[in-house]
This record gives sequence, C-alpha cells and structure tokens, in this order.
Amino acid sequence: MSRSAVRIRVGRLEHRRLDEVAVLAADARALALFVVHEQTCLRIRARP
Repeated sequence: MSRSAVRIRVGRLEHRRLDEVAVLAADARALALFVVHEQTCLRIRARP
C-alpha cells in the first residue's frame, strides 16, 4: 500500500470521527434544550 493511500485512509477515519463528534454534540444540545423546556413547563405549571 502506498503512502498516499494510507494518508487518504487516515483522513477518512478522522473525518468520520469528526462526524460522530458533531452528531453527539447535536444530540447533547437537543437533550439540553429538552431538559430546559421541561423545567420551564414545570415551573409555569407550579405557579398558582
């Protein structure tokens, strides 16, 4: 296997890892927004 092929393969792996991180970050943000939304709803409901 040539050196350039190795570099391309490593580049693809890095790119895939970045995609996974981006997806995880998006999931975490969505979860955080959901939790904040739930807390807000509970607070509004708790008001007399």
